[in-house]
Amino acid sequence: MLLLGLLAALAAVAFPFAPVQQPLVTYSWTGGNGPAALPLMPYQPLALTAQVSCAATFRSGPVLLATVPPRPDPAATRSTG
Repeated sequence: MLLLGLLAALAAVAFPFAPVQQPLVTYSWTGGNGPAALPLMPYQPLALTAQVSCAATFRSGPVLLATVPPRPDPAATRSTG
């Protein structure tokens, strides 16, 4: 029993020093192809930086940036965005 307690304490002390790799994900595309959908990722970003030219802003129509498509697929599961 004492051995398991020591093993648990050693694991608790060593855990913060475990190696961690976090990928940096960057997406960029040109707006010539219409709306672009990014694949779903299993994490939430801490920040979002978007740079849009003034000309693209006037061409984009009523929606400039959205988390769901403006006209979703009726057969797809409803997304709350």
